[in-house]
Amino acid sequence: MNILQIYILASIIIVLVAITLLLFIVVKRGKEIPINKTLFAIGLLIVGVAVVLLLMGMIESGVAAAIGIVGIGLIATSGRSNIKRMR
Repeated sequence: MNILQIYILASIIIVLVAITLLLFIVVKRGKEIPINKTLFAIGLLIVGVAVVLLLMGMIESGVAAAIGIVGIGLIATSGRSNIKRMR
């Protein structure tokens, strides 16, 4: 891993931590974000793992894209719907 990859990896980690802190700060102020936090965190983790493995050269871009799509799908499904279900 060269120095450029270390900077990219560090910036990705900083962005993920900033997003997580932002979510917790907004929730503590009383503005409830209607998301499933567990699915959101797992999605971020999967996307982050795909990026790290791609930057380290352990997997190719196609495999990283497939893993990333799964993570993005989890992030997308983490939102809760306010639609009342029919019984």
